[in-house]
Amino acid sequence: VFDPTREDYVGPVLPARYRGIILLNDWHIPGKNRRRNRQHTKSHGLISFTDLSKRVSKAWANAGSDVREFCAELREIGIQQYREEIANYSKTVENIKSREVSKKAKDIMNHVQKVEHDKHFVSELKSLEDSSKVFNGSSCFTLTNFEAVVEM
Repeated sequence: VFDPTREDYVGPVLPARYRGIILLNDWHIPGKNRRRNRQHTKSHGLISFTDLSKRVSKAWANAGSDVREFCAELREIGIQQYREEIANYSKTVENIKSREVSKKAKDIMNHVQKVEHDKHFVSELKSLEDSSKVFNGSSCFTLTNFEAVVEM
């Protein structure tokens, strides 16, 4: 509930004639109760949108300077909150992207190290006197097959 008399109220001082008013927190959000896919139904016929718009325009034109100043201060608070939220969101996105880039870089470095290790192993195999076959227990690899696997 929007209650400017509360101790934790952060905002501009209300105009004198509105100081005792208590509203919902989101009273200033346009279209908060609007459904996304509004069904087109017959108008109630009490007032047309054009007439409503004219009445609101006249009421705003007759509003005192204290009301206009209050609304301007609310606007500035809203703009500041929006900019802070966008800055926090941007930082979050940048952190996520930098983590993804560093993970990719790590994967590339690991792959390069593995390839270098495998190349070194192949060069050691070539230096052996009998370099045509490498025996490891019961398995047997030819050197050319191993080089083809390493180059993949």
